Amino acid sequence: MIWTRLCITYIVFLSAAGSLSYGLTVLYRKYMRSLHAVTAENPVSILILQKLILILYWIPIPFLRIYFSRIDYYKGRKAYIGGFVCVTTPTMTIFFNTLALVWLAGFLYNITKYIVEFFRLYTIERGNIPVEHPSHIRIFETCQKQFHTKKVTLCQNDLLLSPITAGFIRQRIILPYKNFTETQLYMIYEHEFIHIQNKDIPWRLFGLITSWIHWFNPLIFSQLQEMHCLQEMVCDYTVLSNQRLRKESTSEDISENDLLSCNTYFTPKEYAVFMAELSNNTIFYSGTSAFSENKSQLTRRIEAMANQSKWTKPKKWIIGLGCSCLTALTIIPTTVFAEGTARLQEAWLQAEAVETEAEPQNLSDPTIEEHSYASEDDGVIEIYLGDDNIMEYSSSVNVEGTVDSNTRVVYEYHEMTDDDSISIVVKCTPSDAKYRIGIINKDSGKTDYITGTGLLSHTFIITESGTYSAYVENCSNSTITVDGFANYLN
Repeated sequence: MIWTRLCITYIVFLSAAGSLSYGLTVLYRKYMRSLHAVTAENPVSILILQKLILILYWIPIPFLRIYFSRIDYYKGRKAYIGGFVCVTTPTMTIFFNTLALVWLAGFLYNITKYIVEFFRLYTIERGNIPVEHPSHIRIFETCQKQFHTKKVTLCQNDLLLSPITAGFIRQRIILPYKNFTETQLYMIYEHEFIHIQNKDIPWRLFGLITSWIHWFNPLIFSQLQEMHCLQEMVCDYTVLSNQRLRKESTSEDISENDLLSCNTYFTPKEYAVFMAELSNNTIFYSGTSAFSENKSQLTRRIEAMANQSKWTKPKKWIIGLGCSCLTALTIIPTTVFAEGTARLQEAWLQAEAVETEAEPQNLSDPTIEEHSYASEDDGVIEIYLGDDNIMEYSSSVNVEGTVDSNTRVVYEYHEMTDDDSISIVVKCTPSDAKYRIGIINKDSGKTDYITGTGLLSHTFIITESGTYSAYVENCSNSTITVDGFANYLN
């Protein structure tokens, strides 16, 4: 089926774009590290690029470029140029149907795995109860005012060992049953409210859905792990930056909402030690954020906090320039790759040229019918007229107009069954120009045709049910004018 091949090709193009953009960012960071540039590890700017990479996994520019470049208006009628858009062969159909089944199996497996994980978290959250401790509520409400987030609830759960934030629409911070100090509570609340403010959970869910589609690409999982770690590093960066600003502020500069935080000041070392304590007990759930997700991230986060004083906030125009360069360096090569892939598929269509002839071709006798699975001439340009709709009843199509040299014009497709027939009568000018009239099976690519000059007339009997179309092919090196009709007889 053509749509199966196009869908698989579409996904491959998207995956190539995302992989290339991720590879470019990795190479850039390695290059900057070799120059000992600390700013290359600034998580704020890198996280923006990581989000752009996720978006590039969805932008279909390369596919649309090659798709619409093969749609034109030939002699005033909508036409498809080449076979990439609307033709297939039996071997190609089997190959891409197999790929589609493998992709679908992986897609359903990943969704099923997420559903199981979702219900596991749902079962745990059924034990959520509202927090009643006065100091917990007081600090939580202070942070709510500070971050202007009203639609967040606070609860506790005895099945959790580490604080998490969950929920896409109704977001909630869930605490384990532990005796946290006020300083530790402020660390937790500010960290999790920054996650909510930065919309990290929606981005994680977006990345999760992207990984379902591109599950066959191992780079998408590396990229998601990188993005999760950067999100945590940005939260650490923001929490410690806020603490440093509060420490340097005078009493007149401190707002009412910051009074509590000034009384619960903590150092980066205390913050890192608290992260290490929680990392031993954290269980990660998709679509959530935890204060300290795992030990593998912990070392990198602590190293980042040690270099935080060397970071500079990236300017907006620099970020915009970086995003524009990354997009261009991704889209242009991917479009070239897409064009090459499309031409490779069209060459595949023409490669299945297993021709059989009932007897040697006799151009003086236009009743000799020939059969093939592709154009005999690799240089023939195929133009498919019509909008790919299938006519279900008997009808007649006018075969008229000019046909450029070495060009095949394929008309509207019709559904045909065994013993149906297609009668084609065409007169060509100039009368000595060599041309063909024939029919083509949309699903198999098989063609039946006669070749001659002047007036050609032939009735093609359908021996295999399928979708067929009449066509005229100019075999000469000059433009010809044809006038006639094709009758689809059911």
